[in-house]
Amino acid sequence: MNVPIRRAWLAALTSVALAGCQSSSESVLAERGPLIEEIYLEMESPTLRHHGLPGRAGAEPELEDPDAGCQEASPSAEFVRLANPTLHMYVYPHLTEIDRIPIPGYMTSFPMYQTVEMALPGEPTEPAGGNFASCGK
Repeated sequence: MNVPIRRAWLAALTSVALAGCQSSSESVLAERGPLIEEIYLEMESPTLRHHGLPGRAGAEPELEDPDAGCQEASPSAEFVRLANPTLHMYVYPHLTEIDRIPIPGYMTSFPMYQTVEMALPGEPTEPAGGNFASCGK
């Protein structure tokens, strides 16, 4: 009794698979759609973008900047970001210790400090590294 059920399932799956293969690609895919260039130009041109929308012909009205009048009242930058120079390091070509696999030389860069530091208000800010010329005097 188990064999007839398997044969029925196999026949059903085969008929579904064959029905899917009978359709042609022309019936599945659209005949003619917009070209990529047409879509791009439609997004670039404001007149084409608003074409067909009622009450939105022409270019968009310019909006006023809401922060335009607040610039005089905004506080100045009290906390200055301290310098965090980028260090560049060249790793020479070498072999791994265990498997002796060659590693090509490469250049890498990373910041000197892990975090961004801010100067306190009124604290003098110098370039990172300070003035090393006067250290021994």
